[in-house]
Amino acid sequence: MSGRDHAIGEMTRRGMTRGGEVYLTPEAAAACVRICEDDDVAVIGLEGYLIDEASTVPLLDQIADFSGLRAVDWLTFRTEVNREALEFIEDLPRRVGLLIALTLLSREEWERDTITC
Repeated sequence: MSGRDHAIGEMTRRGMTRGGEVYLTPEAAAACVRICEDDDVAVIGLEGYLIDEASTVPLLDQIADFSGLRAVDWLTFRTEVNREALEFIEDLPRRVGLLIALTLLSREEWERDTITC
């Protein structure tokens, strides 16, 4: 099992799924970012939502995209984006119904999409 597959499995186990997306409490999201770091996976983005039984409302002020970070190597990139993701999650205002969706990137995806000079 790849690190990305393991991380997705942990997200699914710790979160709730709606419409094919996994949503996590802030605490579970932070734990999953740490798992991603251990599994050599980068969290390149996250989105906050208010979710109840009837609706899923995106919180436009609680969206982060770390994919534009430039780094000379994968280790630096992964470490930095995961640190940024953790800080963003820790700084989110806690609200009833707040859940977070994470966007992951594997080393293989990064290497395929990164142009080296």
